[in-house]
Amino acid sequence: MIDMQSFELCRRACLRAVGIAVLGFALIAEATAQDAAPALAQGRDIVELPSMGRVIFVFLLIAGLAVGAAYVLRRYSPNFARGLVQQGPLRVIDRANLNPGLRVHLVEVDGERLLIAENRTGISMLQLRGPVQSSAKSESA
Repeated sequence: MIDMQSFELCRRACLRAVGIAVLGFALIAEATAQDAAPALAQGRDIVELPSMGRVIFVFLLIAGLAVGAAYVLRRYSPNFARGLVQQGPLRVIDRANLNPGLRVHLVEVDGERLLIAENRTGISMLQLRGPVQSSAKSESA
């Protein structure tokens, strides 16, 4: 499940990012409102395109927000999606790529663990019996 402390850190970071974005958009809106008033003077076009500097600035602002959101999600909630998916009777415990053509999955279905091996030619399953201990627990015992 999702750790409440990491969820709270993620929520705070997202709120900070939204606050910075709102502040940036407010500053941009104020700057564009000041430039829009003289546009209706005689002899000028009613529709004006934004300057290249403004377009580049907004692009960099949006790209920075996207990179920041990706960083926050990856840093503060690495298991966020995994915690939301694994609430039913089926849980993926671990996956490993043994070589380019062979992947192994450890899955728990209704309390029973299955080892699923997948390669280029097919899939095979093995039902594991008894409790499975990690190597760290068996070394300390």
